[in-house]
Amino acid sequence: MKHPICITWLLSAVLLCEALPAWAQKKLVPASVSAFSGISLPQGSLQDNRLLSKASAAVLLEDESTKAGVKVSEAEVLQLPGKSSGWSRSRFEELIRLAGWQLVPATSPNYGWLKRGNEYLIYYYEEKAQQTDLYFGKPEGIPAVSLPATTTVTPTTPAEPQTTTTNTGGITGTWLKTSATSSSSAYGYIKCQYNFFDDGTFVFYKKTFDAYTPQIIFRKETGSWKLTGNTLSITPTRAVVQTWSKKDNADQYGSLIKAQTVTPEVTTYTVRFVEFSELNLLLSPVDGKTTERDGMFGINSQFPNTYFYQRPPNASYLPELPPGEVSNNNTQRSPENTKPSSTSNQASTGSQTSAPTNKGTFTGTYTYNKTNWDDGWVSTIEEDKVVVTKGNIRVHLYYPLPFDDAARNAGRDYFWDNYLTKEFRILSKQYRDHGEVISALQAPYIEGTAIDPKTGRNCFLAFYVGASNGIMFPTLAIAPDEQSIRTTFPKAEDKYHSDLAAMSRYNRFAVALPDIVGKWHESSNAAMNYYNAYTGAYAGMAFAASSDEFEFFANGQYVSKHQGASGMVGNMNTYSLSYAGKATVTNWEIVLTNRHNNKTETFHAWFEAVKGGRVLYLQNKEYSGNRYLLVRELK
Repeated sequence: MKHPICITWLLSAVLLCEALPAWAQKKLVPASVSAFSGISLPQGSLQDNRLLSKASAAVLLEDESTKAGVKVSEAEVLQLPGKSSGWSRSRFEELIRLAGWQLVPATSPNYGWLKRGNEYLIYYYEEKAQQTDLYFGKPEGIPAVSLPATTTVTPTTPAEPQTTTTNTGGITGTWLKTSATSSSSAYGYIKCQYNFFDDGTFVFYKKTFDAYTPQIIFRKETGSWKLTGNTLSITPTRAVVQTWSKKDNADQYGSLIKAQTVTPEVTTYTVRFVEFSELNLLLSPVDGKTTERDGMFGINSQFPNTYFYQRPPNASYLPELPPGEVSNNNTQRSPENTKPSSTSNQASTGSQTSAPTNKGTFTGTYTYNKTNWDDGWVSTIEEDKVVVTKGNIRVHLYYPLPFDDAARNAGRDYFWDNYLTKEFRILSKQYRDHGEVISALQAPYIEGTAIDPKTGRNCFLAFYVGASNGIMFPTLAIAPDEQSIRTTFPKAEDKYHSDLAAMSRYNRFAVALPDIVGKWHESSNAAMNYYNAYTGAYAGMAFAASSDEFEFFANGQYVSKHQGASGMVGNMNTYSLSYAGKATVTNWEIVLTNRHNNKTETFHAWFEAVKGGRVLYLQNKEYSGNRYLLVRELK
């Protein structure tokens, strides 16, 4: 009598599987934030809530987590845009750091660990042309992974702890603290600067800028300071808060609106010098309360109720002073002189640290303007696009355009209605949504018939427009008939795997040494504010910024500089590296000598054509995640 029960169970399973496809579609939903990590996700991201997908991801993650002695309790499955949309691993890592996580390498490629306080996550990241797979897993217990450590530097104090001194080399000079706000709807910053002078006096500056308020607030305090052991007393004798208008509504002082004398705050701090990646001056008010002068505390569980100040790299980092105000930085000491030499992260560059004298100049023309691909496609640069041809098929890779409010409101129709209607005589227009009625899940795809002005004949158009970070990337295929499009681009209307959108990979052109002579750079920054979910209280800001600069010379030499900072504001980790050596350029490759640890690195290299110029791509052949997207620096 057991057989009927088995048959009934099997029939139920079959019925469940028959119903699964319709149910599963509802489980693949748009997502803007990762529930596990809290990072913001790029436009077009999806969360896969299907039980089978989550179980499979947990198994995949557990293959790696068991090496650290833990299992995975549950998993989050995300589908992000692919490389063709402009998404990159470096952007992913930047968002991770902004959310306050430490990145910890795993033993296998594509895996990694995240740590924030006592919380751990494991992740799997695989980047493809049209889709990026990202899985997060929660481990059961604490994994056995190695984390970078910070070093505490014992401050130099007088032999007698109770002896008062106003002339200590450890604190005199200029110290800076910066916080910033950056999002799609706001931007601003607060810079605080102390100048401690040898004679026991100090001056303090604080500039507050917000893009969406009409004024700039400037605060200045003067007075005396006294260091007894590790206790610092600051006694202001005058404190003034000025309100300035903005000149041209920009980050520039206009006219003084008012100046108000405020009550000076006499404050006693506990002083510590702590080495993160740069020397930090930690000021912790003895009473545990914030001051109007210093603002909000930094976020660091090891050092609660503390302000984190650093030596500024140079004067350009300091707050801009209003007209008539003259800064006195005479007692500022070089950052190199205030940091133990054993912790210096300046790369060794041998005898080539000075720039070659034979710089040469870029002529304004490029060696290669056409690429003949092995698969038969041919790429040619035009004024407003790259044209890729093969037989009777022509593809237009239009240069990126702003994805502004007008484009966002019109959606996929914007470029077709405002640009293609001027380039072609449109005869028909239709969509291929395959029954999908939710606009967020519809592909940004349109097709139709037209008359091609180049031939005067009827043609069939297939159009796909991707968008990322406020930029749209239109792609158009022109064929003699519809069947040619179906044959050449069978997945043209696929939202996540469009082979039409993937044609963007043909916007690549070889490089030559005369083409890259000059300076090239890239930079990025982002910030995120945190608030307590229960009280609404401000909990600090995470900030990340980086910059990379290369200069290539006509004699085959190069120099490069790489700088960055990330972490919670007040507890930033920074780095600065410089290299110099020989650059060997051959069409699709650049070899650079004397890189990190004096090693030679080989990069895939190519140009991407953009409006009015070209962008230089470098991707490390050994470490594919090490890549640069460089723009020529104009004189």
